[in-house]
Parts: sequence; C-alpha cells; structure tokens
Amino acid sequence: MNELLKKWIEILRLKDWDIQLSEVEVLDNNGDSYIIYNMYKARIRIKAELSQEEKEKTLIHELLHLIHRDECDLVQDNLKDYNYTLYTRFHERNIEKVAQILYFMRKV
Repeated sequence: MNELLKKWIEILRLKDWDIQLSEVEVLDNNGDSYIIYNMYKARIRIKAELSQEEKEKTLIHELLHLIHRDECDLVQDNLKDYNYTLYTRFHERNIEKVAQILYFMRKV
C-alpha cells in the first residue's frame, strides 16, 4: 500500500502533505481520512479485507478529500442542518466519481 500511496501523492501533487496510511480490520466504511487542517497532515485508514483494486480506489477517494479540504472547511463553518447534509451527499458523490475516473485513467 505504501507504494500506491507514493504513486498517488505524485499524481495528485500532494508532496507537501505528511500522510500516514494504515490498513485496519474493523471500519464502518471502506476508508476514512482525518485531516489536521492547518498543518498539511492526514491519516488515512483503509479496510484490510478489500481487494487491491478496491483499496486503490479507496485510497484515491480519501486523497481527493485532502485536495478539497478548504472547501469542506468553509462549508462546515457556513452551512447548517439540511443544507450541510445535502452538500455532504453531493460532495461524497463527486469525490467518488472523480476517484473512479482517475482509477480508470491510471493506465491510459
């Protein structure tokens, strides 16, 4: 997984980030990320039982969240309740779509 992380850090131009990646046995989703906003640090966890393909797609998805961190920070500070829920759904769907596209294009 660390080789994949290095590859996608290069592709997504995230070299200024300190990113820790771990595979975990128990996780509610395929993956999650925790970002320390002002320090360019992040922790990404990916469910260990996933196939290599799903792990890579999940890694891309979580790395895209780092790119969108400022947008999410502004939204979190300014939207409440229903509007925040709508934004979160829209944002997650877009992140997932872009992750799928990037995964597909990785060999093109």
